[in-house]
Amino acid sequence: MIDWRSVFLEDVPPSYRSPVRYLKLFLFGQGYRLALNYRIGRTLLESPSIFRFMVPFLKRAQYRKWSCDVSFHASLGRRITFPHPTGIVIGKGAVVGDDPTIFQNTTIGSHGRRGDQKQYALIGDRVILYAGSKVLGGVRIGDDVVVGANAVVTRDLPSGVRAAGIPAKVL
Repeated sequence: MIDWRSVFLEDVPPSYRSPVRYLKLFLFGQGYRLALNYRIGRTLLESPSIFRFMVPFLKRAQYRKWSCDVSFHASLGRRITFPHPTGIVIGKGAVVGDDPTIFQNTTIGSHGRRGDQKQYALIGDRVILYAGSKVLGGVRIGDDVVVGANAVVTRDLPSGVRAAGIPAKVL
């Protein structure tokens, strides 16, 4: 049995737990609605439910509403935040920890080389990926990391650092 209450409330900030503020968030919070779309799609994909046929429709809604491609096979942690949910791409093997903030036009993808098995990033808790940042390949990003705008991360980053540039370097 699916616990739909936890699916709907997974990404709601504590300040929005009142019914009126939650309704406002549900109706007008685009970042919350993208996260909710991902949670529902992931839940339906993992369940032996008759409603699995709805998954492609949820995926199409991502493309049309937000120009995003967040794979339902990716593992996104709790309380994810999308402040500006436009153009975000998260590949199917990506693993993102709890409390991340992902801004617009961010890509978490594979290295894209042919012949090799595709590898995806492993991102820790409380990571902030600013606008246009790219995390490519099988890199590991530690906890409490800030990746600057338009940075391209192709190497591992330890916990608690700030990185920027092409390729990203620790500041």
